[in-house]
Amino acid sequence: MGGYRLFVKYHRAAARIKCEHDWSMGERRVVRADTTLIFLKKQMSLSPIWFFAPFLLSLAAVFCAWRSSSEFGIILGIQAAGMTLLFFLLSLAFRRMRTKVYSADSAINEGLNRAQRRYWSALFLAMAILDAAFAAAAVLTGLETSARFGSVWHTFIAIQVAAPFAIAWYTDRKMNEWSKRLREADGQPFYTDDDEYWINGINYCNPNERSTLVPKRTGLGLTLNMATRGGKVFMGATLILVAVIIAGLAIFLVREDWMAPTLTVDTDGNVRVQSPSYGYSFPLDQIRELRLEDELPDGTRTNGVATDSYARGHFRLESWGNTRAYIFKHSPPYIVIRLADEYIVFNDNKALDTRRTFEELKRKVRHAP
Repeated sequence: MGGYRLFVKYHRAAARIKCEHDWSMGERRVVRADTTLIFLKKQMSLSPIWFFAPFLLSLAAVFCAWRSSSEFGIILGIQAAGMTLLFFLLSLAFRRMRTKVYSADSAINEGLNRAQRRYWSALFLAMAILDAAFAAAAVLTGLETSARFGSVWHTFIAIQVAAPFAIAWYTDRKMNEWSKRLREADGQPFYTDDDEYWINGINYCNPNERSTLVPKRTGLGLTLNMATRGGKVFMGATLILVAVIIAGLAIFLVREDWMAPTLTVDTDGNVRVQSPSYGYSFPLDQIRELRLEDELPDGTRTNGVATDSYARGHFRLESWGNTRAYIFKHSPPYIVIRLADEYIVFNDNKALDTRRTFEELKRKVRHAP
């Protein structure tokens, strides 16, 4: 924050000096157009129709999760559909972006603009497909309930964050290389000064520019022209999407706080642990060992939620390995159920209720066929 304020301070000072002395680099507020590019610019980007594929895949994930009563799967599918819509809007804005004129030679301009637009439009589509494919795979394979989901999810998020930066860096490097070749070939690049439209040196606001997306002034990638209707709509849609995600996480945490897990045995002989997001069931005859413990080994969370008062979801405990935990941390004892390849740990908020649940479960196991 301190660095940003320092940058803004000196940007404003520099802009004031330029205005007082009427200094500029090149022509001021000049928009040059190459008529050849105007007719070709929509052919330079991938068609937005391709976004129907990831959108339908996201809806399929939502439908499958709904059929299997997977609440987290439904959230994954809706998130993927929302991201597809966001990338679709970005693609539309990018197609409307003004082509940049580098030279008086239309062939050079077309080649540079085509390459840049292909890279970015392919990135938007690839990110939408990646998000939708991950949601569909997680729902169809049951990965969202697996202990490995946490590590897979973190890897996926890292890819989502790294990919745009990698593409932006690659595109910028290529454009610099081609621009350098243009200068070496005695081309005549055009320079214009639009300093006054860069608010605080970072945010672009030019009412004379129809493009919603423009190249960043410094660094890599694109930024919004906040003077356009498209820029305002996109920013609003982004804020709404962020608000929906935050609201979803808030609801998730509130449900975990207020809806305590329960352990019951149904008439079919299945043990059911009901929990808002990490419910699980298994037959009584799979229980290898059943006991009460006052302390639990240390471990790490792999996919779940853990606070100072409770832990729910998938954990990996020392000497036990994969463990599904549904516990109140400061309310021993804990019911420990050992299955063939994992442990189940459960307790109620009150020790008396935990012992009552344990005795009932032990009686059911004793009389199981």
